[in-house]
Amino acid sequence: MQERLSLEQMIGITRNFGPRVLYDNFRTRLYLDEAEYVAKHLQREGIPVEPYDFPNTAGIWQAKRWTGEFYKHHATRSLLFALGREMQADPTTVPGFGAILHSIRIDTFKYHQLNAWGTTLGGMLHHAYNYQPSRAVMDVIAVDDDFSAIKKTGLSVYDFSMASLHAWNDKSGCPTGLARSATRELVRSYEQELGVDATTVPGFMQLLPLFTQRNFIHRKINRWGTNLSGMLQSAYGGGPGKAVIDLVDHDHSFIAIKNAGLWLYDFPKAPNRFWVGADGRPSQHAREATKHLVRSFAEPMGVDYKTRKGFSSLLPYMTQELFFAYPINVWGTTLTGMLSHAYQGTPALAIKDMVQHDPEFYRLKRRLPLRNIRTSRRRRGVEITTS
Repeated sequence: MQERLSLEQMIGITRNFGPRVLYDNFRTRLYLDEAEYVAKHLQREGIPVEPYDFPNTAGIWQAKRWTGEFYKHHATRSLLFALGREMQADPTTVPGFGAILHSIRIDTFKYHQLNAWGTTLGGMLHHAYNYQPSRAVMDVIAVDDDFSAIKKTGLSVYDFSMASLHAWNDKSGCPTGLARSATRELVRSYEQELGVDATTVPGFMQLLPLFTQRNFIHRKINRWGTNLSGMLQSAYGGGPGKAVIDLVDHDHSFIAIKNAGLWLYDFPKAPNRFWVGADGRPSQHAREATKHLVRSFAEPMGVDYKTRKGFSSLLPYMTQELFFAYPINVWGTTLTGMLSHAYQGTPALAIKDMVQHDPEFYRLKRRLPLRNIRTSRRRRGVEITTS
């Protein structure tokens, strides 16, 4: 068995050949106290060696330097400055950090050499941060005063090129709080641009047409040029309406919007197969939208649409023009797309489908045979025949 090198031999070898040789040539893995002793000795000679420059130093990433700083913070800081030197940018400034931000990936830690010794931080990223570059960088920014400008500007996991594991979905597959925070930042960027308050009905109404898939994908939501294309696809299947509704449901500041009611069909474009299912038949969403129209039209007239008399009195008004033009809620939503896609533009088909499937119309359905609901020949609405 080969005798372990003495500290003096370690110092001499490192002085002449660099810190990597101890492991590469002699298969010597230093203990933390050994690495610190050798590094301090050589630093006094003006040779800039850190304990983490020795490959596989035991316990290094849980320990602190003699300055009180964690080695993992010192190493990550060194990597940021190495990237800055390469790009001629100062990572402690907002423009400089922005220049290197999208270069910070897992491979950057694994392969980018942060000094003349060829040191890389793949091991540190694995052991200290579970392969999450954003955690490593944000950990430094939180404690290092040199990065105060970055901290003040704000930095989140989703500002990095690749969101960390489980950033957008929890273990059960549901969107995370971080996904909702990202959506909130998108909303806030529009608030600032248009001078509106999205937590009020008038303010939200102005922003509603802007919540499109295109804007989630291309809109730069902050100083770092972040967009939400990855988040939207991972957490919400590409549906901007789902993202905004999830935010409204969970963020108490949007209580006025939640109380007003918000549906997927209130957004500029309904998701694929929203109105028609995979079987080609109208979806439950289509029936709910039709009921929403009937209810919203009946309420100002003081009509109980759940009775035969009340329901019958509404039918002549259920024209194609009503579906296309009547706003069913405070957001001004109409059912042009729904009627066209799900019912070939025929109101009678929409009304019959609603009555047939909605439990609230169970008694009405028994007293009102579905075959008697049809398009009026004299009017463009719907009528009940007695035949």
